[in-house]
Amino acid sequence: MYRLILVLFILHSYTFCNGQNANNVFQNYFNEIVYAQVFNDLEIDIPIFVFAPNMVIMTTINKPLTNMYFSDGSTEINPFDKPDKLFENEIINSLNCSFTSSFIEDSNFIVNAFIKKKQLFYIHNSVSENAQQLTISSPNGEVSKQVDYKNGRLEKVLIKNQSDLDIIGYSYIGDSIILKKSFNTSKLKYDFFEERFKNELIQSKIFYKKSNNPEARIVKKLINFYYDENNRLLKETTANNQDKVIDSTSYFYKNSLLIGVIKYVKDAQNSILYQYNAKDLPEKKSIFTKGKQVDLNLVYDDNNRVESIEIKSQGSSYWRKCFFYFNQDSKLIAMKTYRINQEDEQLYFRSQYLFSYMNDGMLQSLKAVDEKGNITKEVVYELEYVSNK
Repeated sequence: MYRLILVLFILHSYTFCNGQNANNVFQNYFNEIVYAQVFNDLEIDIPIFVFAPNMVIMTTINKPLTNMYFSDGSTEINPFDKPDKLFENEIINSLNCSFTSSFIEDSNFIVNAFIKKKQLFYIHNSVSENAQQLTISSPNGEVSKQVDYKNGRLEKVLIKNQSDLDIIGYSYIGDSIILKKSFNTSKLKYDFFEERFKNELIQSKIFYKKSNNPEARIVKKLINFYYDENNRLLKETTANNQDKVIDSTSYFYKNSLLIGVIKYVKDAQNSILYQYNAKDLPEKKSIFTKGKQVDLNLVYDDNNRVESIEIKSQGSSYWRKCFFYFNQDSKLIAMKTYRINQEDEQLYFRSQYLFSYMNDGMLQSLKAVDEKGNITKEVVYELEYVSNK
């Protein structure tokens, strides 16, 4: 489930914790890792059969799951296509918290992550006058991801999986065009993607067909964006390689607030309706897709931080609710999840996630506890400042 981006919601998100900045490369990347650890299994037990005379002995080998840390980060989650991810994505987008310290970005350091006292991965952040390199790697180096920025722009991504290597390069034509070119050393295929901007507003996304020719540009899909006089997104259309529109999405506003999104695809229509509280913060989102309705309800504390999120699905015998707790520095310290049965509307505790921090605000540990008090996962982080050689 990684990278977790809820496209239609993130366009109109709000900052309730320590807000993310596009230039905070490590902060954004580390936050994604933490959320991936919260919402995914971190280990898997692999059964092993040992054959002996007149008997078969079964045992298990515990193996960490690490693929979530090394994706190219290009997967976009659409609420209409992935309704089962709505709750998780709403938590991520609404909290918008920082799990790092405020001054760490300009330093050279290594963060080591451990699970059951075994190293899970390490992250190396290296900065120079106009460049930044972020590397995440398994302890043995067989799997790794390297991200390079120059002058604040993403320049290159290298993803290594044993003998397989993905090379992703970004080139810029002024402030109007970004071209992404990917090459896989095993498949020997090039993959191209292009974004076009005008006055810092995205105008189109062009997806090209994969090819073994590095110069080939055969359009696969084209997404166009349209705005009103106030630069608010009004409509986006998706066309195939025959320039035929295959779906479109329209956005509706009232007093500068987004109140509705309608997506038309083939013979179906999906929609999202927004409601706001007196402070213009979204308090309810109703998603209508595939003949069903899903409601997301948000409650805020006196500091405009999300206090709870509840999701109700039409036809379900229960719904889910999550409460959030913060320290005096507005750092997230706990998430508690509950199940609410429709018949009695009582809260039944399911699990909680506990976060502890170092003195400088860097996340020190993540712990998950189930309804019986058992620790189901625990990740410990260690921070080491290093010299830039």
